[in-house]
Amino acid sequence: MFAGLGAWIAFKRRNDMSVFALLLGITGVYVSATFARLLVFASIGIIVLAGLGLYEITRTYLARESSLPSAASSSFVATSKSKKVKKKNVEGSKVLPVKSRWMVLSYVVLIIAMLCIPMVYPPNSNWLSSADIPPSIANGGTGYRLQTNDWIDTLNWIAKDTPKNSVIAAWWDYGYWITTLGNKTSLADNATINQTRIATIAKMFIDQKENGIKIAQDLKADYILVYVVGQRFSGVNGTAFYTLGSGGDESKKQWFMRIGGFDETNYLQADGFTATPRFWNTTLLGQIFPFTPQAYATFQGGQLTNLQPNYAPGTVALYVKHIKFPVGSNPDNQPLSLVYSSPSFQSNNPGLVFGVLVYKVNHNYVPKITSNPYHEVFVNVTQQPSQQQLKPLQPFSPSPSHPIRSSLPSSGQGTPITNNATSAGAITKGTANTTTNATTHKNTTALK
Repeated sequence: MFAGLGAWIAFKRRNDMSVFALLLGITGVYVSATFARLLVFASIGIIVLAGLGLYEITRTYLARESSLPSAASSSFVATSKSKKVKKKNVEGSKVLPVKSRWMVLSYVVLIIAMLCIPMVYPPNSNWLSSADIPPSIANGGTGYRLQTNDWIDTLNWIAKDTPKNSVIAAWWDYGYWITTLGNKTSLADNATINQTRIATIAKMFIDQKENGIKIAQDLKADYILVYVVGQRFSGVNGTAFYTLGSGGDESKKQWFMRIGGFDETNYLQADGFTATPRFWNTTLLGQIFPFTPQAYATFQGGQLTNLQPNYAPGTVALYVKHIKFPVGSNPDNQPLSLVYSSPSFQSNNPGLVFGVLVYKVNHNYVPKITSNPYHEVFVNVTQQPSQQQLKPLQPFSPSPSHPIRSSLPSSGQGTPITNNATSAGAITKGTANTTTNATTHKNTTALK
């Protein structure tokens, strides 16, 4: 409101200061109009124009109040000698009348109240609550108000333990982090200037595994980075299961498909989010995700019920940890090897998982491509993903002893992990008291 008034005043005055403020505001709005994240560039110009508008309102109002005649502007002085009435004119006195003082005070209170309202309202998105949100890299770019060192540790590892001229293939959301903190070249960054390159990276992730590897090799990528966010729940005998979909690449896969020119219906269930067997069996992204869907269930009254092996509308996928490539720097005859995983992925404690995984590309591997890797290839995938035989399970009961937002590891580097998959048949008990919130997060990050 004040900025709009300031722009009008600046246009009306047209002196050097006003023209500069107007150009600053227009340029900032123009630059930020392309992407929402660039709104910060408009903030300076808007603040300057708003200050100009607020100043003009305040100056005009105070000038009006001070120009009103004062009740004390004239006084009658009687002398005992002459008993003549003399009028003493004190117009022009700087002392405001009582009424004007209250008007000025009311105006000041009104302006302060207007500036303070955003500090407390709306309740869940005001200035004070926003101040508690950690920097995006501290919470992995998710909406969780906690801090984790997963990305910091990963970028430190990239900076120190990868060759100097290494090239990292990752989704563009993480490009600036890789470049600045990881000190390595990223194939795409947040500037999103080269949209053709971004579409090529999307094809790399969603195309068949062999085609994706060929694209990675053509792009001279030495490493492929993938980011998975979910929640871990405890089972019996040290087992665990996971729910995914809280802001990592697992929540952005539908955008990978759209930007890469793929038909989403071939890879996603009817809900537009849950991945189909084809996604897990054929795409490179499905192969480098270190999880496998094991069962599907519904949540009713805080309990996990209706456990079944196949997807049905309204069900949520339950995953087990399953790394599909060799672990370590030696890929053998495989196209990739997992060389790093972040601390929360390593942890076995219930809670949030901010898994950052780095795969090394084997440039000696010859991809067995059967088509042009830069175009979508439809493969007839009718077989369900291999699953272990599920035993009859009891509904999951809440367990308050394992809050889902428990503290995550705050230090330590990721270490190589063992290639194993947890048996879903042993899962008989978990903590489901806040699972509904966890599994309904479907953050979609567009090509901003």
